[in-house]
Amino acid sequence: MMLEDNIKACENPEEKYKIGFIVYPDKKVKYVKDFDTLSIKNNQCAYDIIKKVFPKLKNWNPAVYNNTIVPAVASAEINPSDILDYEFKTSPAGVKMFTNRNLTEPQYPGGLSKFRIDVANVLMKIVSKKSMQDGTYFFKIKFDVDELGSIQNLSIIEANYQLSTSQVEQLFRNIKKLNKFTSATKKGVPKKSFYTLPITLSFE
Repeated sequence: MMLEDNIKACENPEEKYKIGFIVYPDKKVKYVKDFDTLSIKNNQCAYDIIKKVFPKLKNWNPAVYNNTIVPAVASAEINPSDILDYEFKTSPAGVKMFTNRNLTEPQYPGGLSKFRIDVANVLMKIVSKKSMQDGTYFFKIKFDVDELGSIQNLSIIEANYQLSTSQVEQLFRNIKKLNKFTSATKKGVPKKSFYTLPITLSFE
C-alpha cells in the first residue's frame, strides 16, 4: 500500500510507531486512541504515515474463541522505512517476488543445500546405522547465524527420535565447527539471522 501510494520514507530511518486497534466480527476495525503524546511526537513522521495507510487495509480476519467469532484487541509496531526498503522483482522463472533491496541473506560456502548435507553428515556419524532401526528419522534444528557468521543457539525443536544428552552436545559442537557463514547485512551492516533446518535420515 505504501509503495502503491508512493509514500516517501521518514528522514529518520529508525522512526516507528505501534498502533493499537480492535478487529470486530464483521471485519471492521476501530483504532485505539493513543495517549502517549511524547511517543507520537518523537515518531511523528511514522505516526502520520501509518494513520494514513492503515485505514486502507482491508480483509481482516477476526479472532475465533471456542468456535465463536469475537472482537479482539491487537497491535502492530511498524517502521515505514523498513517497509519501503522492499520492492517487487521478477525471478528468471517469471515469479514475482517481494524483496528487500537493502537486505542480504546469509551465505554458506556452497549454498544452503551444501549446509544441509554437511549437517546431515554430522548427524549420520552420531546416530550410526548400527544403533538405529530401519526407517525414516526426522529432526528439525533451530539456530542463529550471528553478525560474525558463526552458528549459535542451536536447539532441536522437533524430532521423531530422542538423542541422548551426549549425542546432542556432540551434534551441536560439530555443527559449530562447520564452515562459517557470511553474515546477513542490512544497509551494509552485519545482522543476526535465524534459521530452522529440517533434516531427514533414512536407514534400510
